[in-house]
Amino acid sequence: MSEIQARSVAESLVADACVDYDALLPQRAWDDLKRPLAALRDAPHVRNGQRDYYGAYREFADYSHRHGSEALAALRHWRADRPDSEFPALLEAAYWTSWFERYRSTSTVDQVTAAMWTAARTAQDALLCTVVRMLERGGNGWPALASTIYTVAALGEPDWWTRWLLAGERPASLPTHGASAEIDELLAPSGAAEAVREDAPALPAQLPAVLTGEALAWRRAQNEDGPAPQQYWLRAAFALDPSALEAAVAYVCLRMPRWGGSWEEMLAFADSPLCDRFDEEERNVLRFFAWFDELEVDDSAWLEDPRVLRHHLRLGQQLLERPLPQNLRGRVHKYLAYLEALNGRLDAARAHYPHSAPHNPYQEGESVRAARA
Repeated sequence: MSEIQARSVAESLVADACVDYDALLPQRAWDDLKRPLAALRDAPHVRNGQRDYYGAYREFADYSHRHGSEALAALRHWRADRPDSEFPALLEAAYWTSWFERYRSTSTVDQVTAAMWTAARTAQDALLCTVVRMLERGGNGWPALASTIYTVAALGEPDWWTRWLLAGERPASLPTHGASAEIDELLAPSGAAEAVREDAPALPAQLPAVLTGEALAWRRAQNEDGPAPQQYWLRAAFALDPSALEAAVAYVCLRMPRWGGSWEEMLAFADSPLCDRFDEEERNVLRFFAWFDELEVDDSAWLEDPRVLRHHLRLGQQLLERPLPQNLRGRVHKYLAYLEALNGRLDAARAHYPHSAPHNPYQEGESVRAARA
């Protein structure tokens, strides 16, 4: 008879936690939503549990993308029915993150229209108002701060926010970022403009302590022209949860060369005292994004040069020698399968599949691209 592994109550709650937004939000089953979210939030600081909490947050961003303003309306009902609950504000931050990402899009900067930039800035305003409201209630909403890092990397911080944070000038209202029929059409489905008008007058007289404590003291000693505003938000996230690895991942990914950083800066961050809180495997998660960014080639035409192809195959094999979590190791195997196929070594390419597919399933057509069999 095989041994049955014992689980603590906390471990059982996390293992069984499933946040079924599609079923529970329309039913206004607030207690059934709170239960798994609280279990994930309070889970022991192990990597899988923490990622599940962040994953539940990101899943609501996906839900928001599918359901639009209906998601926001449901959260407003939740907040009215359970005014002391921290979770409506946490998930509202995910809602505004979803809209920010849609407005900013994945296009290159030159393809983002002026109206899209304006809509993204309005969504960022709504996100910041929501984060303040969430933190004022004392909730541990560090995933929302990880989202804020991205908006700051993409847009910087709005002037009203920096004046409040650095000079103590609380805004009585928030400025609009432009007006046109195109902007109105973009903002209408999200409700961002209305939310900003409603939320700004209700902002507290002072910012929550987590935003004005050690993180702000550190920021005042930095050069505002560098990544200090982004790292300020990371340090605030660490004040909520010292083991918030996904927040550190959000930060380090936004220090890639394409964001104005460098691989050297990313690796130095992973080695910095700020990351002493992480073990070696967790630090390698942070280093991975520099290593993999060096491995991956944006322009596949470069790989037509056999020297470039061999160089990147060597980089990938060296990366596999490092201690990495299985999901990240699978990403390396997946890319190496592609490189080996380009190299004409189909058997070597296929050998990578079992190590890749369980953690990084191929999208339609990718296995064909990788194998070219």
